[in-house]
Order: sequence, then structure tokens, then C-alpha cells
Amino acid sequence: MFTSILFVSPGFTYAQDVSSAMGTRTYQLDGIGSASFKNIPALLREKWNTRAEVRWDIAKPLSAIAYQVYEEEPIITRYFLSSMGFDLVTEIRHESMYAYVAATDDVMVIAFRGTNLTSLSDWHVNWRYKQVLHHGHYFHEGFVEKYLAMSGKIRESIIQHKPKHIWITGHSLGGALATICAVDLAHAGQMQPNLCTFGQPRVTDSAGAEWLNKLLLKRYARFVNGSDIVPSLPPTYPYIRTYGHAGDLYAFGMQELTISDSSMTAPATTTAFCDQCGRPAPTHPPAPIYQSTAELPPLDQQEYEALLRQEQISSQMHGKNDAGENAMRAGLFDYFLDHKMRKYLRAIESFGSAETTLTIPGR
Repeated sequence: MFTSILFVSPGFTYAQDVSSAMGTRTYQLDGIGSASFKNIPALLREKWNTRAEVRWDIAKPLSAIAYQVYEEEPIITRYFLSSMGFDLVTEIRHESMYAYVAATDDVMVIAFRGTNLTSLSDWHVNWRYKQVLHHGHYFHEGFVEKYLAMSGKIRESIIQHKPKHIWITGHSLGGALATICAVDLAHAGQMQPNLCTFGQPRVTDSAGAEWLNKLLLKRYARFVNGSDIVPSLPPTYPYIRTYGHAGDLYAFGMQELTISDSSMTAPATTTAFCDQCGRPAPTHPPAPIYQSTAELPPLDQQEYEALLRQEQISSQMHGKNDAGENAMRAGLFDYFLDHKMRKYLRAIESFGSAETTLTIPGR
């Protein structure tokens, strides 16, 4: 199902369109100050049917948490989560991966932070594209491996607190880890976690995505901003099952919010991609792509390698006085501008400024 919600400004009216050095250090939270997020645990006891509504009042604090976990000083993140109303904050670290578990009474939030992914070479070097069976479906080996390295501590926290309401969130690689976490907890059958991700990559093949939709039905919100390139990754490679997306898709455009199922029963047409893409869509994709036409298709091997070469050029420019200007002229950073978590924060604040809940027509 495909619904386009037009965003009209000013007025915030929605209308349906049927088609370290020593010294003093000052920490700022970039406009997401915790004063706006008091008593969040009470809010997270409420339900969010992600197929029928957009709960801006829930998406805002979750996006703020997904942003805050990138803070290099863990104590700042602990203060931030404590000010939201969480009594206990646990930091879990594995290599460059971070997870924060915030709990109070019967509410728990698990937030994942990934590697600094402004560099595509990090993806190329650190992540393997081999797929492994996980709960009977093919998942990205690297994502599963990184999550399992932290899963023991996460389960300890769950056993200790016995929460009734669990929310899992993350941006970029953190969104992928959050998805694997939600899969594990839901598959265990003992709880029904809620999942909300921002700019996450694909984690499983098309069959796995269809299974994920059923496993997390009405509890999986997936936000994509503009021409964010990361949801188009991992790329498609020969002899590897094409990766798919799951969840209820909320795609931000310049003036509209497009709401759609992530996984489709029929292949998407490549011509529709051209209306949304910030890059040329492949005329003949290597495999049928069962996804919303509101979303960029996965990169193919040639596109991915070309993007890696561009990233290497931009890395060589780093530190030069004219680096930013030259890079922007070459268009090297265009694909990552929409990926920054700060962009997601601003989009959610803008689209959700007039109301706490947007009811989705016809769903």
C-alpha cells in the first residue's frame, strides 16, 4: 500500500494525495535539549500502531536518543537519558560498537550506535557481504556477528529489569543492529519489542524481509530521509540474495512525507525510482526488487565500487583548505548529506510540529 501525505507550509497542514585538549569544554545538545523530553517512560507505555499512525510524540524522543548515542563522552549520554526519566543507564561496548540500555520500572529503551559511517571505506573494510542463516532466514553476517557480541549483556539487562515495554532504536549501522535485536527478542516469543530506525541499511534478503514484516507487524517504523544512500546498502552482488527492507516506511521529501509498505508483492518498476533518486536508477536491475517505489533501489556492484572511488577522492581532500569546496563541486558528499542523524531530527521536528499523532488514511 502506498500513501503520500503532502506537507504544506506554513500552517503545517496535511492533505492526502491518493497516488582532547585540556581546558574548559562546553557540551551542547544541538537543539534537542532534554527539557523537551520530560517523563518519557510514561509515554513509552503507550502503543504505536506503525501501520495506522505516525506517533510523532514517540518518534521525537527516540530520534533524539539515536542522535545522542553518537556522543563521544558516555557520561553526557547518561545524563541525557537520566533527565528523560530513566533510573538506570547501562553502556555496552564492543570494539567501535556501542549500545545503551535505559530502564525504569517496566519500560526499557535499547539504543545502538554504529561505526562512524560518513566514510564508505568503513563499510567496505569492516563489513562482509556473506549471508548467514539466522532464525531460518538469510541475514547479513557482519550485522549478526556485531549484534551477538553485545547480545549477552543486553539479555542480562532484560532479565534483571523484566520490562513490559521495550523500544529499540538506532541510526545507520545502529539501525541494523537494532533490527537484529528486535528479531531476536520477538523470535524468542516472550515479548513484543517496538522498533524505530533511522537511515538503516538492509539486513536480510527478500524472504527474510517478508518474515520480518510478520514478526514485527505494526511495531516497526523505518524512517528514510531524502536521497539517503545508506538504505540502498548493502549492494547487490552476483550469487548473493538481493537484500530487502521491512517495516512501515516513512520517507521524508522536501515537501511531503511518503508512507508505504517496505516489502511489495510485485517487483517495483525502475522508472519510478528515477522520480525519487538522486542518482540514475539501473535500467535492468540484477534481480527483481520487491520494495516501495518511494525508496531508492539497492546499489549494484558497479555503482558501489564507483562510490568507493569517489569516497577515496574525498578522503584525500580532507584537511585541505579547499577540500569542502572541491568536494561539493564534484558532488562527492551529496549521497551522505541526507544520511546525517541531524537531518532526521530536523525532518521529524518539522513534519511533527503541529500534532502528536498523524493518522494514516486508508490503513
